Order: sequence, then C-alpha cells, then structure tokens
Amino acid sequence: MTGKASGPGRWFFWVLAVLVLLTALPACAEKEPAAVMEGILVYQHKSNYYLYTKGEGGQIYTLPAQAPVPEGELAVGQKVKVNYDGSVMEIAPPALGEIDSIDILGQASEEELQEGLTYFNTQIKPWHLDGEGERP
Repeated sequence: MTGKASGPGRWFFWVLAVLVLLTALPACAEKEPAAVMEGILVYQHKSNYYLYTKGEGGQIYTLPAQAPVPEGELAVGQKVKVNYDGSVMEIAPPALGEIDSIDILGQASEEELQEGLTYFNTQIKPWHLDGEGERP
C-alpha cells in the first residue's frame, strides 16, 4: 500500500483546495483607495472637521470626526491625507464620500494654517456655521 488516494476523493480534495485559494487570495490583497486628497484641518465643529485644500482659490471639505485614523487622533492644524472612495457629496460645503482612512502627515506651518483659516472664516463660516451671512 503506497498511501496515495485515488478516485473521486482525490479529485474532490483538489477541487476544494483550488476553491479555497480562489476565495482567499482576493481577501489577502490590500485595498487601494479610489482617491486621495491632502489638506489642512482648519476647524472642528461638533462631529465634523473642515479640510482646506489648496487649489484654484482653495476649497473646504467636511470630514467626519469619527473617520478611521490609524496613527493617532485628528486635531486642527494637522496636515492630513484622506484615502476615500472618490465620491464627493454635493452639499455645501462638500463632504467626501466613504473614507477608508486618514493619515496624519504632520503639523501645518503657521502660514499654511492661517491661509486655510482665512479662507474658512470668510467663505464658509459666516453662512454655514453662524447662519448670518449669505452663501458666496
């Protein structure tokens, strides 16, 4: 007796092994975010942070305070990289879609933070948080 299995039992084992490998391999692959956005957290209000991104005139996006942050806690003045699904909710100010994670890149310089705060305080806060102004 050689101990080798033969017949239907052997085929069943190989088919089962291949099926297990095919279902396990995709789960092992690291999920890549669909989009990445970098900016500075310029303000926190209740359960949202406001992310200032440089670009054509600047832009503010809202982020939920409970978003996953693997290496610490979010705070105003941090430079961050947001890994998200690529969708942006068309509300004012716009909110990023499903956030996979937020990476803290370090502290923004005083000049960078002041630029973002100035934009936020003149373009967003008066009409969004204070409710006294009109939307620009």
